[in-house]
Amino acid sequence: MQCACARNRLSDTAPLALVRRPKHAHWTITPAAAADADVDILSVQKTQQWETPPQVWEYVSARWAVDFDACASPINALAPRYSTVDDDFLAREDLKDITIYCNPPYALDRYGTGSCAAIEPFVRRLVELASTRGCTCIALVPVLSHQLWFHTCVTGAASGGRAAHEIHWVQGLLKWNNPFHEREPASPYIYPFALCVWRPGAPPDRAHEVVASLPRPSDDVSRSFHFRRCRRRGCGKVRLLPRHVDLLRA
Repeated sequence: MQCACARNRLSDTAPLALVRRPKHAHWTITPAAAADADVDILSVQKTQQWETPPQVWEYVSARWAVDFDACASPINALAPRYSTVDDDFLAREDLKDITIYCNPPYALDRYGTGSCAAIEPFVRRLVELASTRGCTCIALVPVLSHQLWFHTCVTGAASGGRAAHEIHWVQGLLKWNNPFHEREPASPYIYPFALCVWRPGAPPDRAHEVVASLPRPSDDVSRSFHFRRCRRRGCGKVRLLPRHVDLLRA
């Protein structure tokens, strides 16, 4: 009989445990049985673990049934299927006619700061998936109206630009949680945000714009990780639960 932990997978990852690597800017996801050559070892960049605020995800999940998270990790994936910041999700042939969510990275490497240079290539990939593969793509992006990509890929105001089909302007500023940080930020992020939606078909002349009034954020911002251990005799494998999973049903 197949073990329950093998039948009931919550993500694409192998059984994993979380281990700190001293003097490094990242943690390592490493198998509970390190001698097993069939399990994966995955490095997770601590500085890239800023999670979608829960009130934003509540707004998104109430309106779209998300099939794929385009920039995630085993720790914070918002859908059972996902790719990481290092993956080229355009190379995946299975991303067709589905709904994709993306909270893109801002820095091109773990040490980069300030320029938000990594957002543009991720947004352009989402636009391509919408236009060529029939996907509905949703991205949470800062409103960087001083950067050309914003008017090329979002508003469509730039010459040759492709407007998003919808822009949901997020009301108010957002605070971001990183579970690797000891405390949550004292102040919100400096830029306002928008949820941009690209749909299959020809781009509109102008995006449909709405004001996104988000649910009230919870005061309980968890920095805990939750693991599921298989109790079947002789198994004992441990699986890291993605943080979006409802623990009451896990």
